Amino acid sequence: MPKTVDIIAGEIMSEMERLLLERIYTAIIKAGQVLYASTALDKHIELLKLFAITEFKQLPIFGHAFPLPGTNLAIFKLTDDILVGLYSKKGYQGQLLSFKTKMNQYLEDLKQASEGPVEEYMDSEERGQVLPKLIQTVSLTLGLSEDESAVLKLCDGNHSVNEIIVKTRVPRKVVVDILRRYEEKEWLKLDYKGEVDIIPISIKKFPETAVRLGMISKKSYDINELCNGSNTIQDIARKLIISERELKKILEKMEKNKIIKMSVKLPEQDGEVFPTSMEGMRGGEIESISNPELYIKPILTTSVSFTMGFDQEEKQILELLNGEHTIVDIFTVTQIPVIDIFKAIFKYEDKGWIRIPIDDFMKIVAVKEKLKSEFDSAVLAAQYNKYMEQQGYTAYIQMQTPEPVIQETSLVIEDEQQVRDTLLYRIEQELPLMPIDARNKLVDKLTKLSAHSRDAMLDKLLTSESSMKFRRIEREVGVTPVQPTETLQIPTTVPPIEQAPIPPPMSPPMPPRYPSDQMELPKPTQTTPIVPVIDETPLIQPSKLLNTTVETDPLVTPLPDDLLSPRIPTPPSVIEEPTPSPQVDAKPPSHLLSETIPAQEERINEVLNFIDSLLGIPEILYIALIDYGGAIFYQTTKETNLWDISNNTTKLVQNWSAQAPSVFLGDNIKYAVIKTEPEMLIATNVKGFGHIVAIPINEKLFILTKVSKEGDALLIADDVSIVAKQINQMFQGH
Repeated sequence: MPKTVDIIAGEIMSEMERLLLERIYTAIIKAGQVLYASTALDKHIELLKLFAITEFKQLPIFGHAFPLPGTNLAIFKLTDDILVGLYSKKGYQGQLLSFKTKMNQYLEDLKQASEGPVEEYMDSEERGQVLPKLIQTVSLTLGLSEDESAVLKLCDGNHSVNEIIVKTRVPRKVVVDILRRYEEKEWLKLDYKGEVDIIPISIKKFPETAVRLGMISKKSYDINELCNGSNTIQDIARKLIISERELKKILEKMEKNKIIKMSVKLPEQDGEVFPTSMEGMRGGEIESISNPELYIKPILTTSVSFTMGFDQEEKQILELLNGEHTIVDIFTVTQIPVIDIFKAIFKYEDKGWIRIPIDDFMKIVAVKEKLKSEFDSAVLAAQYNKYMEQQGYTAYIQMQTPEPVIQETSLVIEDEQQVRDTLLYRIEQELPLMPIDARNKLVDKLTKLSAHSRDAMLDKLLTSESSMKFRRIEREVGVTPVQPTETLQIPTTVPPIEQAPIPPPMSPPMPPRYPSDQMELPKPTQTTPIVPVIDETPLIQPSKLLNTTVETDPLVTPLPDDLLSPRIPTPPSVIEEPTPSPQVDAKPPSHLLSETIPAQEERINEVLNFIDSLLGIPEILYIALIDYGGAIFYQTTKETNLWDISNNTTKLVQNWSAQAPSVFLGDNIKYAVIKTEPEMLIATNVKGFGHIVAIPINEKLFILTKVSKEGDALLIADDVSIVAKQINQMFQGH
């Protein structure tokens, strides 16, 4: 007795699951007619049918195709008219090609099974129907919109969701929103018959900062985000790569805590987009194709002035919507691509300007849904273009809708050793006189920073005044300097990976940090030229510390002596010459003069340049160095004017110490405190003025930063904390 299509499909799935150890779903199509399809393939069935009657003939026998990049869906051609589709939710596309070794095993059975009568394929709505039913007595005339009244009137338990959409002529999204809204109010319930999916729906949303504040775990937050009414439990488990058993336990707890609720999944797919007559379709050749949606006659029901507010194409389309012209007529007259005609009609139909006769509405519901996807839009455009050419309607403007290129984001995982090698290479080239111990310490500090701020901070440090003593600079000392035979150049491009990099001229080798270390030429890993971040806005220069006169109001207050440690000895340059004392217009204040002024000035410059490097982070707009008495020692900004907070710093320190719920800074701007503890203060302005982050340096000083509203204050706080610790080490002389 010959096998049925259902039995053959079951054998194919069982065999492939045995080979791949993954759940496999299948569809079997003959000449565009669905013989069998797994439920999981409902969302791809229209694509498979369209492929079977268009591009299928281009494949060789036993050939294959991947119609959707990034989706584990493969199509195999067994005969001139039999197509087998395989789909998996996990794994890789290539693993499905193992079916090629099994094609001959099922070929004869499929030929025999496809010759007999085939049970008609049912879509997901027919296999399982959702039947909304009102459970409260509701007045359908008072307080409801026209759409709400029309939808609720049919919620009697006898009409499915698709039937409500067709009869009310209300867009699917609006119907689903209405049903969900009144289900939440407990005005109606969603009965069902047949097979339906139960889905979790979030009823309480959490901000992303709730994870950082410990209010909710990261896993529960991700699950809550996916409980949006469109993902089943299986979908969520697949996307988060966790077991369904573990997910169900978490969902039970979330439902008990009233974070989510369980409900019936409303149907998201309609029937066929292109109803086709299958007579004459064999071998993939199209003898006739019917597109009834192209012959609907929309009617413009609103008086519209075309003098302003419309582009030329919309004006031409709307002028022809008098109930007498079809889509084909509009295309013939205007030469506007069919896909653009539909988009314009749907745009103004949603506004209530256009009415589509009820007999025509069902013909365009599926098209409207398909236009929401770029891929489906491209397929529709190509199909309409081909249909118009076959019918002799050639547009002057070609419908060129390129297929979308799905760019897969490559996940680049930074290798710590490669990052260190790149940093060491760059520092060695630009600062050849820096001792190896100091160089290694600097790299240790930079590698602790996040990737987006590391390069900017290094650029700031390399261009600072304190870095000049580590460069090879010729100075005039009464003798003619020796000209170097070769000039060191900073590489602007990284050599190709397949070619060994040419070692640049290097200074005499330094001893390794540890006996086991092997001194090798660092291998740059950056694939693009290193572009420094240049901040051209005027900043407050640290050199102004000694240019301050008694008569002027100093913008920078010197740091207390007890915060500064003895100067770290530095190696001599190639040619040493005493640096001339800075020229000042007036005698500096007496409290700035001491025998250690050069050491203090250099240490202050190093600290303040390190603080300035924080401005390399795009989201940071302002930085200030403040003591716990409220005195501002240093401040710098990217903005046009400095932020005047001199009258608020003392109160800020008091509120921070008291863990007040809000603080005031600047022009009486209120910031609501998000996180307050001795090691951190984070606050935000609800009106969009941004955030503030305060991090202690030691028991006497702290850093205050102003962050733009687009920045993530919690991430900025992490970077500032690292810099604060490093500044404290500078003060201690480590």
